[in-house]
Amino acid sequence: KKKEEEAEKLKEENENKLKEVIKAYLAMKNAFIVADSKRIDSAAQAMLEHVKSVDPKNINGDGKEAWLQHASGYESKLTELLHIKGLEERRSYFSHLSEIVYCTIKSFKLNDMKLYAVYCPKAFDGKGAYWISETEEIRNPYSGEKMKDCGSIKEEL
Repeated sequence: KKKEEEAEKLKEENENKLKEVIKAYLAMKNAFIVADSKRIDSAAQAMLEHVKSVDPKNINGDGKEAWLQHASGYESKLTELLHIKGLEERRSYFSHLSEIVYCTIKSFKLNDMKLYAVYCPKAFDGKGAYWISETEEIRNPYSGEKMKDCGSIKEEL
């Protein structure tokens, strides 16, 4: 019984750490909406620290392999994003991070956070891009002021 309680406690601890990763991502998304580079940097830095705080030893089975892949993707994209200055260039890293966040939410069933997968078909010269939002209101992180309400909710997570 004690071992089960410990496993549950570790699972909860990890879930909370994963949620911190997602909260930092949402802060970064909101910074992109208002084109605030300093806030983008601090959110990316926080996200990187939260990713590194998740201990893969505390994740069971297939989840460990999935997390190792996600963590590696987060670390490389966040590190690159932090070394690039132009807002437009940084947005492409943000779109990659959005895909990894989506996979993390799905893989670890973090569906008590009330999040939405939102899609803008016009982002990146018509290639389109997704992002994750905590509100149903469309506020596009890819377009600045031009098309700030372009996009539609594709899935409730």
